[in-house]
Amino acid sequence: MSVTMALAATAFFAGCASHPEITNFDQQAFNKDRAASLELHDGDSVRIDFPGAAKFSGTQTIRRDGKITMPSVGEIQAAGLTPHELEKDLLKDYDTLVVDKEVTVSVVSSIFMIYVTGAVGHSGKLTSDRPLTPLEALLEAGVDVQNADLKHVTVIRTSENGDTQRFKLNVNKVLKHGERPDPFALKPLDIIYVPQKFQWL
Repeated sequence: MSVTMALAATAFFAGCASHPEITNFDQQAFNKDRAASLELHDGDSVRIDFPGAAKFSGTQTIRRDGKITMPSVGEIQAAGLTPHELEKDLLKDYDTLVVDKEVTVSVVSSIFMIYVTGAVGHSGKLTSDRPLTPLEALLEAGVDVQNADLKHVTVIRTSENGDTQRFKLNVNKVLKHGERPDPFALKPLDIIYVPQKFQWL
């Protein structure tokens, strides 16, 4: 990362630190976000099986526009749905084309991508074939436990309508004190910022 980019990132996240929307997460919010993390997104490959109509079965990769193209019915929205929700939509679209009203959607491969920056060993993009917890993401990025302010880790999330949400996580109590982490589910494209500890000169 260049010096200019580093300074810009520092200024951006410094502004985030004082933003009033930073909150800790509770169990109800976790359950909602965990369900969202199971949603399909572009880049995922899904296997679609119609037991009674093999000609409609196959593996599809969700395009960047969030859609897949299915035989005989054309484009279907897949991103943003859970596999079960996609099954329901497929049954509606194929209602008059299949006798056996059954279809299964299974995820063949999934790319879970987030970004980590700040007091970590490797800033930048992290990719995984499964959803990561904040702690897993920090360990993967090489968190600097000596210089990182793990009490004020910030997750920045941009919603579909462009709004920005910021959440504060206390990872220190997990790494250093062995406490159970607060429930929190990362979403694809989340940004995790780990500030440095304030050091006297």
